[in-house]
Amino acid sequence: MSSTTPDYAAPWAVSKIIDNSGMSDIADAGSPNASHIASNSSQWVTRSGNPTATLDFTLPATFGLSHIVWWNGHQGHATNRGAKLVNIMTSFNGSAFSDLGNFNIDQATGTGPDTIIDLSSLSPIADFVKISILSNHGDGNYLTIREIRFYEGATAVPEPSTLAIFALGMIGFASRRFKKQA
Repeated sequence: MSSTTPDYAAPWAVSKIIDNSGMSDIADAGSPNASHIASNSSQWVTRSGNPTATLDFTLPATFGLSHIVWWNGHQGHATNRGAKLVNIMTSFNGSAFSDLGNFNIDQATGTGPDTIIDLSSLSPIADFVKISILSNHGDGNYLTIREIRFYEGATAVPEPSTLAIFALGMIGFASRRFKKQA
């Protein structure tokens, strides 16, 4: 996580979104079906009067994103504080972003993931992800998120050397065909 607007300090720091705090599957941190332990200290909460935010993520490498798993926050009875509508953008350099669109996030259900955002048809390849939270589920004062996880898909990006070998092979076949005709 590189930055967020707004950013708040512990105990509800934005780093809680990606640090697996409160997740039940620490031993298997890759599970998209993991449950989140109901604990107010293991989620990100904005200050009063600000139910929107922009989150900037710097991924550890270039990824072909297949989906994003989202656990909305809830504080006991307050399930209406989680994100409802988000805009997701990706980038290779952190400055020029491609807009993937707006996505609806389900209201918090308890401990399981609330929404799995399927990006496989979009095939985004990125080093950076920007998520703008446009609205929450009705609480005009707060925004809470428990966890966000990014998953890499089987999106294959041919390396330049692979493309060069393929192109040379095609040129070889074409020149061989022309020699037979001459």
